[in-house]
Formats: sequence, C-alpha cells, structure tokens
Amino acid sequence: MPTHRIYIETPVDGHYPEVFKKFDRRLFENLQPSFPPSKIIRYDGNSKGDRVMLKVWTGLTYENWESVITENACNEHECFFIDEGTQLPWFLKKWKHRHIVRKAAFGSLIIDEIEMGFINQAAGLLFYSFLKGTFKARQLKYQAYFRSEN
Repeated sequence: MPTHRIYIETPVDGHYPEVFKKFDRRLFENLQPSFPPSKIIRYDGNSKGDRVMLKVWTGLTYENWESVITENACNEHECFFIDEGTQLPWFLKKWKHRHIVRKAAFGSLIIDEIEMGFINQAAGLLFYSFLKGTFKARQLKYQAYFRSEN
C-alpha cells in the first residue's frame, strides 16, 4: 500500500506553548470542514491515550472515524501530538497525523504532517486531493482563530 503525505505550514500569532494549549475541542470544532459534514462524537484531548471520534459523511452514509493519541511532548522548540486512526472510513487503510506547533521568529508555525494509505490506487487518486484541499483550508481558519484569541 503506497503512502501518501501532506505537509502544510501555517504561521500564526502567539508563542508556541500558548498556541499549543489552545488545541482543544473548541479549536477542533472550528476546524471542521463544511463539506463533507461531520459530527464530533467524542473528544478527550491531546494527551497519550486520548480518543477522538467523528461521524463523517462519505457520500453514501455517515462512517466512524476514530483516532487515538499515540504520542505528545513539548520541548524548547516545539510542542506536538500524534493521532493515529483506529477506525477509518471505507476508503482509508492508514491515518497518522502529527500536529506540531513550532517556535518561529515571529509567532508560531502550525504544521500538519499527515501520512495516509488508501484501500487502492483509485481511492488514493480520488480522495488524496480532496483531503489535501480540506487541510489547506485550515490555514485561514487557524490564522483567524489565533488572531481573534490574542
């Protein structure tokens, strides 16, 4: 199964530990795309062992998307957490999303680093660009959210 990757950097206002502390349910709700519709069923947080569960519209029905936080840490340069899919929509076989908030010269840099695998090449061709666009759209949402929070 070939792995597809997404890497997106978003500069935001605020010192990285403070920005990272605001990665909570409110921000997660703010980042949800208008399409496809989704419902947050569970959001424990961003610490190791926490779970996030969504119902995501896949075009035919709502499907479960569940992830577990497998790692989180902070150091003098960045804070991060990793969520890995444990139950995924039909077209995905693998999901690993590293959320990084890194110290920058002015403010912070939010980095979405995603590895995903699809059930087959056709699904990869169809869904990769869509998912990348969904995460690119987060850039404006992040910037507006952290601009209004300061």
